[in-house]
Amino acid sequence: MFLSCGFLAYRQWAEESTADKWVVILCAIAILYNPIVYISLTREIWSVLNFLTAVAITVHFLSFPKPQVKKLVAVPIQEVARLPAFRRSWAPEPKTRCSMTPNLQDL
Repeated sequence: MFLSCGFLAYRQWAEESTADKWVVILCAIAILYNPIVYISLTREIWSVLNFLTAVAITVHFLSFPKPQVKKLVAVPIQEVARLPAFRRSWAPEPKTRCSMTPNLQDL
């Protein structure tokens, strides 16, 4: 929980650039569940805290906007070979025709 909430708090802070309520809540959860300093509480209190933590993280995930999915476009291989990003020093020059059987003259 320490690393998960710490990561979620950092991600929330990086997107918002301010310490909003979610950053504070997630940092508090990360401090509560830190592995370095043991916090001694009764079993009943830990049960309530575990339930509240689960609710807080669920609400946090549900409140995040869903990422936009980019649609893929099919591009013919001839068009891809003409793209400047495709032409690298390690890339061979495109041949006129690609064949699955080897050409005996090239051997």
